[in-house]
Amino acid sequence: ERSANLVVVGGGISGLSAAVKLHRHGLKVKVLEASDQLGGRMRTVYSPSGMIEIGAQWMHGTVGNPVYDLAKEGGLMAEEEEWTQVQEDTFGRMRFVKEDGEEIRDDLLDDVMATYDNFLEELEREDGVKSCSAEEYIQRRVEEEGLRARYAKEEEDVEKVLHWKSRMQANIDGAHPSSVSPSHFTKYNELDGERILPVPCGYSRIIQSLASLLPADAVATSTKISKISSYF
Repeated sequence: ERSANLVVVGGGISGLSAAVKLHRHGLKVKVLEASDQLGGRMRTVYSPSGMIEIGAQWMHGTVGNPVYDLAKEGGLMAEEEEWTQVQEDTFGRMRFVKEDGEEIRDDLLDDVMATYDNFLEELEREDGVKSCSAEEYIQRRVEEEGLRARYAKEEEDVEKVLHWKSRMQANIDGAHPSSVSPSHFTKYNELDGERILPVPCGYSRIIQSLASLLPADAVATSTKISKISSYF
């Protein structure tokens, strides 16, 4: 059993990063993680056909981004020309395929997505809109613009695209638009550099790289904390 000067609760990237810094400053640290693996929201599933990120998927910005710095230091990032190719392969025309295998029409898709983005820009400008949630504001604008009526025979497709945009915005903001006020919507800092960067070998490799900087007995998984006692 490893004695420790300090216990870090949680083996996600924040906990591991803190533990590594404390270890480098000479402290005996112990990381306790309740689940059976480290990483928190960073988790990559590997298979013979490739990999799937079921947690964090992208880096937004490279300048002053500690996650990017960790990946770069560990030799986990692709070279610039390789990343350019990844962008070209990944971010072509988006296709929305429904349950029956039919694709949503490009003109409808482009129109709904562009209109939704216009509403987001309105939210950024209209500081006085505070009496409703961001989602309520967007839905009101959808009605005012007659977006559903514009595609009356394909209203279900319109709803699917709107739902996807709402889910995507929740992914970006960290909260669903229905729980965010317009006065705080899209209010977050954006780092300079590449805005969307995947980790070619998977986010889990960053976690493994961090954990390797700690002594083997400094990390315990499947360890739930039932009680914390303080003595002074």
